[in-house]
Amino acid sequence: MKSFTLLAVLILLYAISGFAQTDAAKKEMEPDKKNVQTESINKSPDKPVRNPEPTVTDAVDKKKDKKTGLTATGYIRPDAEKRFKNYVNDVVGPFAWARYTLSAGVLTWRKSPDEWGNKWDGFGRRVANSLGKGAIRYTTAYALDEALKYDSSFYRSRNRSVAARLRNSVFSAVTARNKKGKRVLGVPR
Repeated sequence: MKSFTLLAVLILLYAISGFAQTDAAKKEMEPDKKNVQTESINKSPDKPVRNPEPTVTDAVDKKKDKKTGLTATGYIRPDAEKRFKNYVNDVVGPFAWARYTLSAGVLTWRKSPDEWGNKWDGFGRRVANSLGKGAIRYTTAYALDEALKYDSSFYRSRNRSVAARLRNSVFSAVTARNKKGKRVLGVPR
């Protein structure tokens, strides 16, 4: 019964976090009014019409457009403030605390490590342990990202096919984007 309840709670939390990440990804993908310039639609055939919304695709990076600042992939590097907010959110944000408490709950239920027991003080130690591990992991990744000028954030694939999304999820785990938006080996991860 405990296993079934734990599995149901894990599935529920996973579904909730998936919906929240979808909303966050949509907000993050909205164009910044300062950075994206739109052109009015002109009836003359010599003027190209541009899509003002940046998109992240799996296309090969080409040259940067001088007017909009977008690359062929549609990648726009987040500014330093946004990268720092993402880092803080990864360490002490609401989903981070949910991850820490869920991990501590499972470890308390399994009595791992056994020395900490299965009471509230053991649960507190496990939460603090998870917080410490998360802080070390994300601080190291953030510092390396900043030093190497990489962006290790995950960006959802705009391509709807299963193969493209699977490829994007596999490659995003081991790659990062450099300043130009090109995928490189993700050393910070």
